[in-house]
Parts: sequence; structure tokens; C-alpha cells
Amino acid sequence: MPIFGLTSQILLMFILMFIGFCINKLNYFHEITVTDLTKVLLTIIGPSLIITAFEKPFSVERVHLLIVGMLAVTVAYIIQILITKFFSLMYVTKI
Repeated sequence: MPIFGLTSQILLMFILMFIGFCINKLNYFHEITVTDLTKVLLTIIGPSLIITAFEKPFSVERVHLLIVGMLAVTVAYIIQILITKFFSLMYVTKI
């Protein structure tokens, strides 16, 4: 995404937050309405935005990157487990 597109999206998000702040200060909505809108936002709109953001066309390069990422995470977990075992053995032998 070009820097202008990213900047405009961030600016739009801050404008929407400012509008929401003003509406809240003016007590335009009742407290129950705010609670219901929050539930809709968190249970329907949020997950649907996440799904559409990750919806990309299939390509072999993406599968390759996915496999490389999975291998990197697996190696990182194995290293973390080994480091934890090493330090736990050091701690046990000191006591």
C-alpha cells in the first residue's frame, strides 16, 4: 500500500474517532445504544474486516512464504524450549 493510502486510512480512522468522541460528549446516544453498538462492532464488523483484509488471491509464492514462516516459528519455539530447559537446569543445580 502506498504511503499516501496508508496515511489517508489513518487520517480517516482518527476522524471517525473524533466524530464518535463528539457524539458521546453531546449525549446523542443512550448508554444502552452505545453498549449494543459496541457488541455489534466487536462480534460482527471486527471479524469481517479481519477476514476481508486477509483475503488474497492464491499464488505459489504465498504458499512458499507460509511454509517458510511456519518453519521459522517452529525453529524459534524449539530454541525457546531449549533455552528454558538450560536455564531451569541451572536454577535447579544452584538450589
